[in-house]
Amino acid sequence: MLQCQKHKAFSFLPSFLPSVNFGICISDDSLAKAVVNNQERFLSIWQDNRAGDNYDIFGIIMDSNGNALTNSFMITQAPHVQRHPRAAFNPYSDEFVIVWEDQRSYYIMESSDIFEAVVDVDGNIQVAPHIIYHDTGPFKTWNRPFIASADVYPYKLLTVFSVKHDFDGGIKGLCLNSGGIVENEIDIAGKNGNASVSWNGENFFVVYDGTYSGMLNYSIIDQDCAVIANGELTIGSLPYVIYNDVLDLQFIVFQKSTPTGDSSYIYGIFTTKDGAIVNPPGIIAIDERNGYWDMRPFACSKGDEIFVTWDYDEFGLTVPIFPGQNSYYSKVYVDGTVIPLAPERVAEDVTYHAYGSCESMQNGYIVVSEKYVEEMEDTVRVVVNIIEDLAINSIDPASGCANGGFNVTISGTGFKDGASVFFGMAESPEVDVQDCHTIIAKVPEYAEYEIVDVRVVNPTGEEAVLPGAFSYGSLVRIDTISPLSSPLTGGAHVTITGSDFTALSMIRLRAELKNGDIWEAPVTPVYQPPDTLRFYTPAAPEVLVAELCVINPDCGEVCVPEAIGYYDAGTGDLPFSPHVGITSGNTPVTFCGPDKWSASVCAVKFGGQFATKLVKQGEKLIATTPTHPEQDVVVEICRCEPGMVCYPLTTQYEYATFSYVAGSKSYLEVVDTFKDKRVDFMTYVPGDQSQIEFDAPVTSTSFSRKKVIPGRYAYVAMKTPQELKVLKVDTGTSAIDREFTITDPFVYAGDVAVAEYIPAPGINFPEPDYALIVAANHVQIGGYFGGVLILDPDTMTLVQALSIPELSLGQILNVAVDRERVFLSSLTGPISGPQGQLLVTLSYSALTGQWVAECA
Repeated sequence: MLQCQKHKAFSFLPSFLPSVNFGICISDDSLAKAVVNNQERFLSIWQDNRAGDNYDIFGIIMDSNGNALTNSFMITQAPHVQRHPRAAFNPYSDEFVIVWEDQRSYYIMESSDIFEAVVDVDGNIQVAPHIIYHDTGPFKTWNRPFIASADVYPYKLLTVFSVKHDFDGGIKGLCLNSGGIVENEIDIAGKNGNASVSWNGENFFVVYDGTYSGMLNYSIIDQDCAVIANGELTIGSLPYVIYNDVLDLQFIVFQKSTPTGDSSYIYGIFTTKDGAIVNPPGIIAIDERNGYWDMRPFACSKGDEIFVTWDYDEFGLTVPIFPGQNSYYSKVYVDGTVIPLAPERVAEDVTYHAYGSCESMQNGYIVVSEKYVEEMEDTVRVVVNIIEDLAINSIDPASGCANGGFNVTISGTGFKDGASVFFGMAESPEVDVQDCHTIIAKVPEYAEYEIVDVRVVNPTGEEAVLPGAFSYGSLVRIDTISPLSSPLTGGAHVTITGSDFTALSMIRLRAELKNGDIWEAPVTPVYQPPDTLRFYTPAAPEVLVAELCVINPDCGEVCVPEAIGYYDAGTGDLPFSPHVGITSGNTPVTFCGPDKWSASVCAVKFGGQFATKLVKQGEKLIATTPTHPEQDVVVEICRCEPGMVCYPLTTQYEYATFSYVAGSKSYLEVVDTFKDKRVDFMTYVPGDQSQIEFDAPVTSTSFSRKKVIPGRYAYVAMKTPQELKVLKVDTGTSAIDREFTITDPFVYAGDVAVAEYIPAPGINFPEPDYALIVAANHVQIGGYFGGVLILDPDTMTLVQALSIPELSLGQILNVAVDRERVFLSSLTGPISGPQGQLLVTLSYSALTGQWVAECA
C-alpha cells in the first residue's frame, strides 16, 4: 500500500545518533509547537529508561520536516519514575514550560508530585526541574498533568492533573505566570479522574472524567484563574480537548465502551465556549475486541478540520501486548455533526501505549509515536510521522482539446492509492497514483473552451482543488457516418463529417471477434476541408460491428462504438448487438445489414417468439426482445412478401438472469448469473461493457417480483451528501423509469438498503398490493437520523416514513423480506447487543393502515 507519510525513526541517546539502537523503553511521547520568526519548531518530550530502571524525561527540538535541530537532551533524572510529560509554549519568552508526574519522593513519602522545567527553543534548560505540587496521598496516584497557555497579557498557563486514587482525591489546577511560577492552586473537582485543558481565547476550558460516575464534566476558568462555571457533557472517559479558532468551537475527543464492555469507541463532540454541546457525539473509531482497552485519543487542528490520533491493536488478543499496537489517525469535519474520514494507520508495531501526540504544521500534521525494533531485543524507537496535507501544486500540460483522452501529470502532496481526479464535474477514467506527490491522470471529455478546476479526492474522503487549473480547447467531433455498413470484403465508401479534422487525422476500425481476439484496421482517410473525411472500408475477418475512431496527433481520439456493421453478402448473415439480455425481455437489439435491407423485414424471432417491437432505420433494425426463460436461442429474420419466410442467423442470443452488484462507485456491475460472467452490453467493443452508470454512488439494489413480468424493473438506492435517491430502472433498457429523492442538509453518506415487500395471502393490503422498503441510517426522519421509508413502487412516491433512532448508529444495513414481515439488520454503535447487531422488525397493520417497527 502506498504510504503518504514521511517517517523518521530516532533512537534517542545522550548525543543524537539516529542510526544506533539501544535497549531502552520509550513511551508517552508529547509534542508542543513554537513559532519563532515565522518558523515552526517542535519540542518532542518523552519518558525514557536508558539511565537505568527508572523513567526519566528527555526531549529534542525538530523542524516541520521532522529533522532534529538539536541533540536529544535530558530534562530531568531522579530516583524512581518521572513520567507523563506535557509542554506548552510561551510566545513572550520563546520558551517551553514542561510539567510531568514525578515520584522521586516516593521512597520517603510514598507520594507522586508535579514538577516543572523551562526549556528554550534551542533546547537549553532555562529553569531547572523543581516541584510545583506535592501530593500527600498514598502511591496509587495517576497524576498525568496537562498544560495549556493563554495568549493574553499578563501571560498565564494552567496545568491540570488528578491527585490520590481514592475518594478523597480530585482534579487540581495550578495557575502559572510567564516565568512558570505558581500563582495559585485551584480545586476543580472533588473526585479524581483524567483531565485535559485548552485555552479558547477567553478562558481555560477543562474537561475531565469521573472515575466513579462515568460522566464527562467541564469547568471554565478565567484569566484570573477563578472557576466561573461547571457542568456535565456526556458519558465518556479519557477526554482530550482543543480549541479551533476558525470554527470558534471546542472539540473534545474521548473514549466510551458499550454497556456490556465488549467494545470501545472513540467519539468526538463540539462545544461552544460556555460548554453547550453543538452536535450529538459522533463515532470516529471502533475497537471491537472483547473488553475495555485504553485507546488514549489525542487531537490537534488547523483551518476548519480536526486531526485525531489514537492507539489500537487491530489484531486483538491474539498478539502479545508488546509489541503489536498500531497508531491511527483520522481527520474530522463539522457541519452540525462530526463527520470523520476513514481512519488511516500512522505507524505499525509500536509499544503497548502508542500515544500518538500531534501538532499541526503549515503543510500538514506531525505525530510522534514509538516503534518496536525487532532486530534489537527490547529496543524502542521514537517515530516522527509527517502527515502531509492533500494539495495540488501544478498540472502539466495545463491545456488540451475538449475530447480528452490524453494524460497529464498532477504534482502535489498527500496523494493516496485509489485517489480520484476530476476536471470540473468530469471524472478522469484512468488514474495512476505513482507516489504521494505525483498522479498521472487521463483527461476526460468536456465542453469546448472551458476553464475548469482540477480536484483530487483521496479514498478517505478528503479532497484538494486547484482552481482554474486546466483549459479545454476545441472539440474533435464526429457528427455523421454514412454508410453504416459494409460487406465482409470491404470497399464501402464511407464519409465522416464533424469538426476539427485535419490532414493528419487517421481512422481506426476495431472490434472484438468471437474467439476474443481484437481485430484492428488503421486507415488513412482523404481530408476534405473543412470538416470531412472519406475512406474505403477494409475487409473484415467475420461478421461484426466495428468501432470507428478519428485520431488527431495533437488531440487524442474520438470514437463511436459499434459504428459500422460488417455483413456477409453471400449468406445473408448479419451482426447484432448485444448478444445477451435479461429473461424479462424489453432489451433493444440492433441488427446491421445492407442499405435499406430492413424495409423488407416484417418480424424478428428470438427462440421462436416474436420481437415485441421493430424500429427500421435503413441499414439498421432495432428489435425489442420478448420474455423467455434462461437459454441460448436462435435468432431469425423474417420477410413477409409474398409470404413470411424466416432464416436463422449463425449467432445465438442468450437469455440470462441478471444480478446487479453495488459498491462505492457511481455504477452497477451487471452479472450474468446463468453463465457466471459479466454481462456485455456492447458485444463487439473490446472488454466487457457491463456497467450501468449513475450520477452518485450506489449502495443497494433489489429486483421487482410483483409486476406482470417479474424482474422487469430493479430498484437502485444511491446517496450523495445531503441527498438520498431511489431509482426505478428498466432492466431491459437500463433506463430510469421513475425516481424518488430526499434532499436535506442533514442527509449524510450513511448506508441505505432497499427491498420489495409482497404481502402473504389473506393480508388486507392497499393498492398497489406491494410496497418498496427503503432503510437508511443517516436520513433525517421525524428529527432523527435513521429510519424507514415506505414507497409506492409503481409511482415511486412516499407512502409512510418511520423514524427508528437506533438506526442512526448503524454502519451496515440489510433488508430481508418474508410474506408477513420485514427484517432490518444493522451493525450498530454503543447501544448494540453483545454481538454488535441490531434487528428491527417491520409489519403492516391492516387495522390502522400503517407500518409499525419494533427493535429486537
